[in-house]
Amino acid sequence: KDQSFRFSLRDAQEGRWKECHPLVDTAVDTSQGTSEDKDWEENCFQATTHTIFLDDSLQWLVVASLPAAAFSKFYVDEAMAVEMQVKREQMEAHQKQRDTLIECGFLGILAAAMVLVMGLVTSVLVLRPLSRLSLLMRRLTELDFAHDSVEYRQMQDGQAGRIYELSHGFCRLSHSIEVFARFVPDSVVRRLISGDPKASRLNVLRKNVSIMFSDVRDFTSISEELKQDDLILLLTVYLSVMTRIIESFEGVVGEILGDGILAFWNTPDDVFSHPAKACAAALSQQQALGPLNEEFQKLGLPPLAIRIGIHTGEVLTGNIGCLSGKMKFGCMGDPVNLAS
Repeated sequence: KDQSFRFSLRDAQEGRWKECHPLVDTAVDTSQGTSEDKDWEENCFQATTHTIFLDDSLQWLVVASLPAAAFSKFYVDEAMAVEMQVKREQMEAHQKQRDTLIECGFLGILAAAMVLVMGLVTSVLVLRPLSRLSLLMRRLTELDFAHDSVEYRQMQDGQAGRIYELSHGFCRLSHSIEVFARFVPDSVVRRLISGDPKASRLNVLRKNVSIMFSDVRDFTSISEELKQDDLILLLTVYLSVMTRIIESFEGVVGEILGDGILAFWNTPDDVFSHPAKACAAALSQQQALGPLNEEFQKLGLPPLAIRIGIHTGEVLTGNIGCLSGKMKFGCMGDPVNLAS
């Protein structure tokens, strides 16, 4: 029977039998692309036997032994080439994987940087103006209009946009409240802004209050003698000085009655020792007339003399008015009439 097998020549010479195979005995060095067993072509042989029958009693056995490379070198070379190609593609795949990971990391860092930049831009364009607005709103509740503050100037100088509209809306609100506070006692305005429900509806309570009435003696004659501009200047300077004195003693100017002033102590806010402070304010007003009349004399205006009435007693104080919505802050009762 014909047979074909491969064997190691080196082992056969040493008296050992060892089968060899080019694809098994040949290993490819992936870094150098060369064979580790470089003498496989010389060591691995393939033998083939064939029996020839000459007659019934005589036969020949033909044995052909050739290097295995003669039969399989082409296929081995192809297998090695395929293996090397696979190795190269694996290395390229690993390299692409590393490149992809690097690109993903770079894109992640870039995205984080963009988010950070957007956060900073949002902080500058939105959060900071809103923070300034919140600060100014808190100060506004205390009737601190802060027109000279850095925050207020930045609000006025804001750029166009929603924040700009909000900022300028606040500036207009602040100015309106400031003007409103000139017509209504500051403490009443402060309660309105803080959201006190009693401050926005009819509401009175009985309270011990000190009331002051003051006016200019012979004001009718003085007003007839002066020109309109001079009269307005005289009244403006006089009322500004007297109002400042009353407020310095914790009084509240309730009304300006032409040349007269109506002021309260201990309403709407509590004032400790209010009768003494009302009297101290009256004395300070009289003392202030001396320097004030000297200034009037320099301006060619007549000197003033004032009359002051003070009384302390229980009155009804609060928001007085009608159901239609018109009301004012004031006091009612005999102590008010007596002071006047």
